[in-house]
Amino acid sequence: MKSISVRDILFELTNDKRVYEDVDLIEEKIMDSITYIGLFSYLEDLGVTLYPTRLDKNVLRRVNLLQGEVDRYVSNKEK
Repeated sequence: MKSISVRDILFELTNDKRVYEDVDLIEEKIMDSITYIGLFSYLEDLGVTLYPTRLDKNVLRRVNLLQGEVDRYVSNKEK
């Protein structure tokens, strides 16, 4: 499976360059419920199934933490 960039996906969904910075996505009003749906749907289309209700709520606030979850999923799937 090729590398998946959560930052690039979020930029495509939001057109907000702040996704490339280490910001709190919720506090900065970059993410809302519709954007989360878009992100998880996009990831599913790429073969990555994450369940937001099973993730620590703090993971949903930071791109690097979301990226870590995606990377773990891909790594485990490739084993």
